[in-house]
Amino acid sequence: MAAQALYEKGFYADAISRIYYAMYHAARAVLFIKHVDPIKHSGVVKMFGLHYVKSGIVERTYSKSLAYIKELRENADYEANKEFDKAECLDALKQGKKFIKITEEIIKKELC
Repeated sequence: MAAQALYEKGFYADAISRIYYAMYHAARAVLFIKHVDPIKHSGVVKMFGLHYVKSGIVERTYSKSLAYIKELRENADYEANKEFDKAECLDALKQGKKFIKITEEIIKKELC
C-alpha cells in the first residue's frame, strides 16, 4: 500500500491522501456491485452509508470512517499549512486498512 510507504517516510499528508483514495475506490467498487455510480465524492460516502450501513451489511463505523478520512484528505490536499502528526496518520492508516478489508469481504460474498 502506497500510504504505508509514505507514512514510514514521514509524508503524513500524502499518506492520508492515498489512504482516502484507496478507501474511495474500494467504496466505489462495492457500490458498483449494487449498480450505484455516484458522481461526487460526497455521493460515494452517502451511497455507501445508504446501501451498506442502513441495510445492516456493515457497521456504521465504516461509513463514519470514510467520511472522516475524506475530510482529512481535503485538508491534506487543499490546506497548505495543515500538518499531520504521526499518531493521526497512523490512526487513519488503521481505519483505511479496516475499511479495505471489509470491502474485500463484501466483494467476496457478492461475487462468489
